[in-house]
Amino acid sequence: MKYMQIKSPLTNSLNVVLEQEIEVNSIVKGYQDWLQIDVSRYFGELKHIQIYRCNDTGYRFYYPSNLEGDEELYIKLQNFPWYYVDWKWEYEIVSKAILSKDPVLEIGCGRGVFIDKMQQTGAICRGLELNESAAKRGREKGLDIFMETIEKHAKNNFGKYDVVISFQVLEHVFNVREFLQSSIEVLKPEGKLIICVPNNDSFVKYAKGWVTNMPPHHMGLWNEESLKSIQNLFPVKVTKVYFEPLSTYDWYYHVHSEIILSFLDNRNKILGRIVRRLSRIIRDPSIALLKIFSKLIHSHSIIVEFTKL
Repeated sequence: MKYMQIKSPLTNSLNVVLEQEIEVNSIVKGYQDWLQIDVSRYFGELKHIQIYRCNDTGYRFYYPSNLEGDEELYIKLQNFPWYYVDWKWEYEIVSKAILSKDPVLEIGCGRGVFIDKMQQTGAICRGLELNESAAKRGREKGLDIFMETIEKHAKNNFGKYDVVISFQVLEHVFNVREFLQSSIEVLKPEGKLIICVPNNDSFVKYAKGWVTNMPPHHMGLWNEESLKSIQNLFPVKVTKVYFEPLSTYDWYYHVHSEIILSFLDNRNKILGRIVRRLSRIIRDPSIALLKIFSKLIHSHSIIVEFTKL
């Protein structure tokens, strides 16, 4: 570990530490093998990329800063049925925080599934989306969707909304300070800022080869500590925190199962072989065990609700 002259994108401080270097070839191969997507052009001539940790907040981020995916990447990803799900755990949780007649802004609204549902309950909804095809599908349903960044939107919409939401968006952004500042600027006093991101203190941290948690898809690695630190940097306070339960999606069990089996293989090869042989008889004993304790295990996502001061 060594300190470098790299600034935290959350604080603009130099108080960061290099945690890890990752071979670009392994990332490119992972995207190709799993998703059949060639991401090599996003890395240029780079041989390695880095993960830095902001010591002031616990926020971890990828570097260099210019690795963010573009619309072409998201057009390819949206062809997978798991990428844009019609209704998710976080939608259900956040829907309960929205009142009829609330002006609501969703940043990164996709094709507008959530704001469409909220409008049916009487909320006044608007969405921001940079994926042209997704935005077009939402507008075809009559939804109020703009193709612009939150930074641009904030210039003409100061103090307009009661609720500002981003579902699985902040982890894709490198310039998170500007994103958060603009998100708060468009809120009314005592308005709610609600952020949902992958929780990198959940099983996610054990999935070392999970390439969609790396550039060009993800640029930051959030957890409860780093999310809560936002209240020390901006005029907001944390009011609620929600952790997604493991039982939400069946594929989470399978990810956990592979993590457990890999852990056993690395620690005790004999025990690992025994469990794998049992899995052929009982289908998957590690999944069965996980389902028993699923309510105690934090799964993929975390939601933090802030109130503007």
